[in-house]
Order: sequence, then structure tokens, then C-alpha cells
Amino acid sequence: MLKRTIYVASILAMVGMSPACTWIGDDDLAARMDLDGDGEPGLTDCDDNDPNVQLLTWYADSDNDGFGSTVNVAQCAQPEGYVAAPGDCDDGDVTINPAQEEVCNGVDDDCNTAIDDSLEELTLWPDEDEDGYGDPDGETHTDCAVSDGYSENDLDCDDDDPDVGDEQTYYPDADGDGYGDLNTPEQSCADLTKSGFTLEDLATDCDDNREDINPDQPEICDDENADEDCDGLADDEDAEGAYFEQTWYSDSDGDGYGAAKSTPRWSCDGAEDEVDNKMDCDDGNPKNGAAGCAWKTVATGKKQTCALSNMGYAECWGEGDLETPPEAFDSIKVGDRWACGLARDGSLECWSDNLSPAADIPTELVDTRVVALAAGFTDACAATSVGSVVCWGEDETLPEKAPQGYYEALSAYDDLFCGTRAEDGEVDCWGPDWEEKEEGIPIVNGTVDFGESVEKVSAGGSAMSQSAPTVCAITPQNANPDQGKQVRCFSEDSELEWALDEETSTIEVSVGGALACTITSTHALSCVTGQSHDRYTEVPEAPEGSYFTRVWASYNHGCVITDQGGVGCWGTNSYGQTDVPQWTINE
Repeated sequence: MLKRTIYVASILAMVGMSPACTWIGDDDLAARMDLDGDGEPGLTDCDDNDPNVQLLTWYADSDNDGFGSTVNVAQCAQPEGYVAAPGDCDDGDVTINPAQEEVCNGVDDDCNTAIDDSLEELTLWPDEDEDGYGDPDGETHTDCAVSDGYSENDLDCDDDDPDVGDEQTYYPDADGDGYGDLNTPEQSCADLTKSGFTLEDLATDCDDNREDINPDQPEICDDENADEDCDGLADDEDAEGAYFEQTWYSDSDGDGYGAAKSTPRWSCDGAEDEVDNKMDCDDGNPKNGAAGCAWKTVATGKKQTCALSNMGYAECWGEGDLETPPEAFDSIKVGDRWACGLARDGSLECWSDNLSPAADIPTELVDTRVVALAAGFTDACAATSVGSVVCWGEDETLPEKAPQGYYEALSAYDDLFCGTRAEDGEVDCWGPDWEEKEEGIPIVNGTVDFGESVEKVSAGGSAMSQSAPTVCAITPQNANPDQGKQVRCFSEDSELEWALDEETSTIEVSVGGALACTITSTHALSCVTGQSHDRYTEVPEAPEGSYFTRVWASYNHGCVITDQGGVGCWGTNSYGQTDVPQWTINE
């Protein structure tokens, strides 16, 4: 330091200055020296050898929000409670600083010296009734937020009534079915529900031009495939199903006729291989068509009817639910809610829907050929190829009463059974109390004496008189060539007269409970009754081009069959016993 002082003094002397001027001390010299040339004296320079290191200004941050107030200090290191960023216009509120977003609160939140700036100005309408809806006729003002007594909308229909708000949305109900069209809403302060409109909860009509289409309607099968119940699904697509579904049957051979034994399916529309009839008894052969479904025989029970198609398949209708087996039969008999079918090989099968004992085939018939079968109401009898007659059912005494021998035909009504003997054509009858009921009926050695052998016999009830039973038979043509085959009938009273044309032969006779019927050789059908109801004697007429060939009379209804396999039934129809199934050719 001494050398520096002497050197400076020498310099001063050389330039003619008096060495007597003020001396600069070490501290003063250091304060004036700026070795790195950054403009900051070395005494206060944070690093006088590095011009990039300078003295910094720090700002007081009382609310610790990262921004300082106007209070500051300059020093090299950051002091506690100070930050480098200034600009906090309220250092006592952490929510106010330059980094904040301006909100509508009457405060300069972002410290840009403007209050509530850059905010959307809202147009406000007075809301006197404070229902949230403004008065469209009131004086407006603008603000950045909704203030008390004002609303952002002008939708109030009555600003004096808090129960009346904005316009309601109404939906037109053009078809007047109580459901509106959601696609054409209208706004109104007036109540339009009495002027052909609905509110939104009823705006669910999917076709406002048809009153039969709305959510309250059932789905209906129709050609238009319309969605009547407006659930988005029409006809068969509707999971709840549709009304007026058709019955469809499988048509495997594509001939337009459904299989008679196919399981029906109910739907609005049939599949490609389905038709709406079951008239095909041979659905594997398109050449057969409906021809195989003509009937070949009928059986009338107490309140049921059964029949066999030309192919031998059984169909039953009337009281109960006699589900028929799939096997083919040659003949069929029906009682009271049970039936039996006799196959070509003589085997027997019976079925029932009420557990009738008549449907339980006796063991002695299992391996024995049956040649004739008869069904009463609750019992059955069968004649076999080995010369026996087997009876079974509810009456446990009936088997003991049955005669033995070879019988070519059997007939029954209720609990009366009769058989035509194969050897001589004479008639034997049996049943409960038969011995007591045969008074008035000529009996010779236990045989009904018709005076000659008979061709057909029919056991019946009180169809021709007030007493029962009645036994009728067709007698062969006698020696008089001008007189045809006649019917003779006996009841327990006496022989009954049947007013028939003596010159016309009788080819069919059947006696039931309420009616007895014949068919003549001219195919004329006539019936008599011991009751006052015309329904038993008002018989059907054969379709044009066909004629009747056989007749069956039962408890209170009868059926006939034509030469073309058509079937017609009449009489009492309380259980549908005269409703012939649709697939028969009965026209």
C-alpha cells in the first residue's frame, strides 16, 4: 500500500499538481474501484471479478403467494420472507396476485389495476318474485354476475307470481289419443294441454296421425308392420308378443300345405318354410298336398270327437285336451275324455287327459290281435282274433258279463255293449243291469232276436223313446225285391217304428243319447230325436259333388263323412265337439 501511495504522489508531481491534495484511504479507494466493469463498485459488488454477478433486489412476500409487495431490499443473497417477483397489490391476501384470474367480486384479483376487467358482461332482468325467471318487460342492467333480485333470462310469464315460471314446452297431439309428438315442440305461457297438446311426459307418440298407435296400445300383427305400442319394436320383434298372431305349420316339401302333425308356432309372420294350414299328412311328398288329409273315419264320444285322416293319423277335439299319439291307426273309438286307436296289425293304443281307467289297456291284449273295438263313456270292450271278448274300465263287473266267442263288430253307448257274431250275424248285448233293461226287447237264448242275421248293429240310448237302452240293426234285403234293407230298433218298451221309405235301402244306422240317424242308399241323411231340440234333426247337407257315406251319433251330437273325406258335425257344441279342425277337407 505504501508503494501505491508513493507512485500516485510521483504521478501528481510529474503533472504539476501539488502533492498536498487529499489522500484517498484504502476503504475509499476500494469503494470506488470496479474491477469487473459492471458498474457496481467493488465494495458492494457480489463478485467484482465477474460482471455477470450483480446485486439483486428482493421484495417482501408476507402472504407467501410467490409475489412481493413494494417493500424491497437489494443484496446478493435472498433474505427470508422475500421473493424475486414483485407486483402483489395486496400482500395480505394469498388469492390476490398477478398470477390469479380475474373473477367477478369487485376486487383487482390479478393486480393489473383494473377491477373485474376482461369478464363477460351479463344482461340481467329484474326478478321480483325471485323464481329464477326475469321479467321480459323490466328494466335491464349489466354486470359480471347475477345479483339479488335479477335473473340472466327474461322468460318469466308472470313476475308477480313465484309459482309461474317460464314458458312451458308443449307437444301437439294431432290424433287426439292423449300422447304428443316429441319432434314438434311448442313454447307457450298459456296452458295448451286443453288445446290439443301434451306435456313432455306424454310426448311419446310414435305416429301422431293414428290414434290407434301410442304407448297405451297393444302390439298387433298387421301387414304394415306398425309399432302400435311405440316401444321401438314391431310385430314379431316385440319381446312382449303381439295380438292376433297366426298359427304357422312346417311345410317341409314346399307344396303350400303344412304338416298335419307339426308343432304349431304362433307369430305375426311365418318363416319361409311355414304356412298357415296343417293340411298335409305327407309333408315329405309335394305331390300329395292336402289329399292325404281327408278323413277316413270318425268316432263320437260323450263330449269329444276324434277322427283318423287317410294316412291314419288321429285328431281329437271337444272337452279336455286329448293329445293324440303320432302312430297311424285303422280305426278309432272315443269315450268320455279318453280314446283308443286300433292299428292295422291289431295292436291297441289308448290315451286320456283325466287318468281314465279305460285308457289302461289290459295285459291280456298286449300280445293279442284285436279285431273289433267299442267304447262306452267309461268302459271299453275288444273282440280278439282268438275268440275272446275283453272289457275294462270303471265298471269292475263288466268283464264278467262279456260273452265269449268270435265277433266281427262291436257297438257301445254309455254302459251298453253289443256285438255281431261272426258265425251267424246275430247280436248279443251285455252291460250293467242289462237283464233288467231287456224287457220289451226280444231275447232268444241271450241274443237279440231281429228275426234274421243283421249287417250292422248300433247300441244307443233314449234317442228314439223316453226309455233306454235302444238297439238298432240293419236287416238284409228279404225275398221281396221291391223292398230294400231296413232298420229295426228295439227298446225296453217295444219295437220302434222308423218311418223310412221301404223301397230305399238303409246303409248306415247310428243311435246316440239325443239323436238316432240313418243314411240310405241314395245317400240321404236323416235323424230323429226323442227331445224337442231341432239342433239334433237339422242335419248338414253334403257339399256339391259329394255325398254322405257314414254317420255317427253320440250323447248329444252327430258327425258324418263324405265320399271325399270331408267331415261335418252338428248338435250340442258346448265343448267344441262339433268344431272340425281346419285341415280337414270338409267343403
